Amino acid sequence: MDAVLFSEIILMIEVLVHFVYQNYHLKTKGITVNCLTKGEKSEWVKLVEFWTKMSSSLCPLVLAISFFYHSFDLYTPNTFCQIFFLCILIFGVLFWNLAILTMNTNWRAGIDTTARTKLVTSGVYSYSRNPAFFGLFVQYISLALLNPNPLLLGFTVLSVVVLDLQTKEEEKHLTLSLGAEYTVYKDTTPRYILL
Repeated sequence: MDAVLFSEIILMIEVLVHFVYQNYHLKTKGITVNCLTKGEKSEWVKLVEFWTKMSSSLCPLVLAISFFYHSFDLYTPNTFCQIFFLCILIFGVLFWNLAILTMNTNWRAGIDTTARTKLVTSGVYSYSRNPAFFGLFVQYISLALLNPNPLLLGFTVLSVVVLDLQTKEEEKHLTLSLGAEYTVYKDTTPRYILL
């Protein structure tokens, strides 16, 4: 099976699992997960969250275009590299999902200005303050290396920059809403693994 097609299937399964988790597990508990661009926020935060939403929404389209237009590829990874990048992609998918599951009812996409959630510092959150974003970075980068064309590489760079901006805005919000508890956590745990 073509490695790029396999990566598309992996991502479709990931989206389906996330959709089911979000809409059946959390929604039945009255939790609104998607807080992107919603609530009382500065225009800058809403802009960052808009581009975060666009990055997530456009990913399947960019991947589909990349899949059908291999003539734009900068190089073709050999079989070993394809298997390696697929393994890295699967790691990113698993890490992202583990981060979401560890957050449980505290999981939100975007800054939730209406509810006070508790700080989660166990599991993958003991290694990274933002393991979900780290998992997404790993996914985007592995996909770009698996299917190296200018469109996907540009989309990856843009997505990583936007998600990093989102991370910084969420950390500002957590510092304000959780105070010293978050500051101590921030001082002892890296933003991303090893960074």
